[in-house]
Amino acid sequence: MTASSSTVGSNGRVRHGEFFLECQRLPGGDHSRPLPEGFSERPEQPPDFPEMERKLSVKDGCAMQFDGKDNYHQVSEWNGKTAPREEDKEHAKRVAAAAEAARAAAEEAARAAAEEDARAAAEKAAAEKAAAEAVQALVVRLETGGLGVSRVDWKLETMHGKNVCDPLSNMPKRTLNEAIGRGDMINVGTHEVVLYLARHRPTPEVAKLVKDGWWTVGQIFYAYYDHRQFTALNVPKAVGFSNSHECHLFAGLGKDVEAARLHGPLAVRGNVCACPHCTAGNFDDCEMAALLGPVRRVKVPREQNATASLRQMESLQQWAASLKKGQLASTQVAPDEACIEGLYWLVLLLAMPYTLEKDTIFNTDSFEKGDLVVKVNVSSNLTARSHSDCQPAL
Repeated sequence: MTASSSTVGSNGRVRHGEFFLECQRLPGGDHSRPLPEGFSERPEQPPDFPEMERKLSVKDGCAMQFDGKDNYHQVSEWNGKTAPREEDKEHAKRVAAAAEAARAAAEEAARAAAEEDARAAAEKAAAEKAAAEAVQALVVRLETGGLGVSRVDWKLETMHGKNVCDPLSNMPKRTLNEAIGRGDMINVGTHEVVLYLARHRPTPEVAKLVKDGWWTVGQIFYAYYDHRQFTALNVPKAVGFSNSHECHLFAGLGKDVEAARLHGPLAVRGNVCACPHCTAGNFDDCEMAALLGPVRRVKVPREQNATASLRQMESLQQWAASLKKGQLASTQVAPDEACIEGLYWLVLLLAMPYTLEKDTIFNTDSFEKGDLVVKVNVSSNLTARSHSDCQPAL
């Protein structure tokens, strides 16, 4: 999520996942699913922050304790993870061409405008010119080997989640509770829930213009990530460094992408600073160094075996290992059968999941050697009380 928020801001394209904003699907990311009903594809347009080079993440200490050394490594290699790809460069060129055309049209309109409209036309032309120049600068930066977005993390004192994210996280829960109260039908599954929220709550209830405060929300981005993204290959295990619990500044500003990926160099310090030098990432010139002390350089390398490739089945095995015999779960019905079967079935796990040693056919369904399966009893009846009310499945 953080990587895509960085690339959407800096070059206008999603890096991973399927993103929605104001009932439009954003460019880039995962478009393997058909465009959902009620949504449109968002047109290519200039990014909000084409000059973006660095991202500041302010986190509660509780979350940082949970992420720990693995998160520190992510801070170090963020530059490489958000580095522009060829499709990002082509996107920037198209957006730059459109911005230049808009600038030319605005200047022509300003020249032809009547005297009473001249000021407004001139202001529009100036705005279009500034936008065109910013996007053109982005194209130049991408073409000349510009890296991605550097990342700096500030760790606050532990507040056990009582931060700005706490009230914001109530919005999805409240929206779903309201849906249940109205009797709305929400298809089971994470993707369906994301689509429901994106469709029924596309913008904040109260516009940002009529609110005060740094943390007021102006737009709501909804994102769905396929479970295959959550692997140890994407977020590897890392080795920590001494006295990390005393640090509140973690900065990954190195330009060597491969060194960051393997060794995780970081600049760390016991406290944060917002002086002009530190804000620009020049921590060695900190104006408060006499009070806060100098930054120190540490490494948070990947674990020795973390660089090996990881198959999707291995991450699925980790999830399967968490399942228990006798556990009650739900499984989504195929879309073309939902009108007959309902939206989901309840399943009772009869055993632990296991990997098939040969191709298998079960109740007319074909399974291949190597598939991960589990034996279950299935019921579409929410009031099923015993195994006699269910039917076996694989």
